Amino acid sequence: MRVRGTVLLGVGLAYLSGCVLLVVAPPEAGAGLRLVGLTAMCAAYGSAAAALFLPKRKRLRTLELALLLVLGIAFRLTLLVGCPAETVGAGVAAATPAATAPPLERLLAVLLSFLEPKAWIGSVLMLLLELGSWAALLLFLERAHRPTAWLLLYMWHPVAVLASGAGASSTATVFFLVLALWLLRVGRTGRGVMSLGLGASGSYLTWPAFAALVAGSLRKGLVGALVLGAVGLSVAALAWAEPEWGGAFCQTVVSGTRNAGLFALAAWVTGSRWFAWAIAGLLCAGVGWVLRKREPTDLFNGTLRAAVLVSPVVRSGDLHVLLPMLVLRPSVVWAAFPCVVLLLEARWLAGDAPVHFVAAEYGVLALGLVLEWVLGRRPSAKQGAS
Repeated sequence: MRVRGTVLLGVGLAYLSGCVLLVVAPPEAGAGLRLVGLTAMCAAYGSAAAALFLPKRKRLRTLELALLLVLGIAFRLTLLVGCPAETVGAGVAAATPAATAPPLERLLAVLLSFLEPKAWIGSVLMLLLELGSWAALLLFLERAHRPTAWLLLYMWHPVAVLASGAGASSTATVFFLVLALWLLRVGRTGRGVMSLGLGASGSYLTWPAFAALVAGSLRKGLVGALVLGAVGLSVAALAWAEPEWGGAFCQTVVSGTRNAGLFALAAWVTGSRWFAWAIAGLLCAGVGWVLRKREPTDLFNGTLRAAVLVSPVVRSGDLHVLLPMLVLRPSVVWAAFPCVVLLLEARWLAGDAPVHFVAAEYGVLALGLVLEWVLGRRPSAKQGAS
C-alpha cells in the first residue's frame, strides 16, 4: 500500500473513532465526550486533506478513491445507528426551527411521516441521495478535468457526515443542488434550473444564488421565470395553508439575530433590521451582477458564499448546502468555517462556550478570507489535474 493510502487509512480510522464517541456518549452527561468526538472528526478531516493536497499529484488512485468511499459510508452508517440527532444536539439535524422550515423540508417531513413505524427507511433514503451527490460531484470533476482528490472536501466533511448520518432533509437539498449544477454543466439548462428550484426550496441560504442564476444568462425561454414563479407560489401557498408558518417566518425575520457578522453590523449601524435586510440583498445582488457572465458554478458559488456572510442566522446545519461548492471551487477557509461553527456550537451546548462565540465564528472567517486573498493559497483548477 502506498504511503498516501496508508495515511488516509490511519486518519480514517481516527475519524471513525470520533464517530463512535458520539454514539456511545451518554446523553445526560456526555457533552464533553461528544465534544472530544467532534474535535477528533474535524482534526482527522484536516489531516486527510493535508495528506491529499500537499503532494503534487491530486488525482486519486483507485485504492485512495475506494478508501474515501468506504470510510465515508462507514462514518455515516455509524452515526445512523447511533441517532446523532439526539447524541450531537448541534444545529445539524435541525438546521431551522420546525415552524419556519423551508418548503422542501416540510414536504419531506409529511412524506416521511407515513413511514413513522419504520423511520429508518427515511434515513436510508437520505443516505442514498448522499451517494447520488457523490456520483454527480465525481462526474463533474471528471468532465471538468479537475483533481478528484477534492472529493474529500465534501465526502469527509464533519457537517456533511453528521447531516447525512442523521437523515437531515438538507441531504435532499444538496442532492438537487449538485444535480442541477451537473445538468447545467452538460448543457441541460431547463432541467438544471428546475432541479435548482427544488434545491432552493430546501434552503433559505440558496435563494439569492437561485435568483441570480434564473435572472442571468441561464434563462432559456420561460423556464427560469416559470420555475422562479413556481417557487414563489409554493411559498405563498404554504403561508396561506399554514398561517403559523407564515407568522413564524415573519417573526424570525423581524426578531433578534444570533449572528455577529455583516448583517448584525449593518443592523447596528443603521438601527434597523429592515435596512440590514436591504443591504444584505443588495450585496448578494451585486455579487450576482459581477459574476453574471461567469459559468453557472462560479455564479452560484459566489452568491451563495455572499449569502452566508450577510445571513442573519447561520448554524452548522445551514452550512451543509455550502459544502459541495468546496469540491467545485475549493477554499481552505470555507472548508474550515463550518467546522469552527460546529465546534463552537458543541462547546455552547456543553456550557463551555467562549464569550461572544458567534463573533469568534465570523472573526475567524473574516481573518481567514483576508489571509487567503493576500497569500493566494486557494488551489488552482489546473493544479494536479494530470
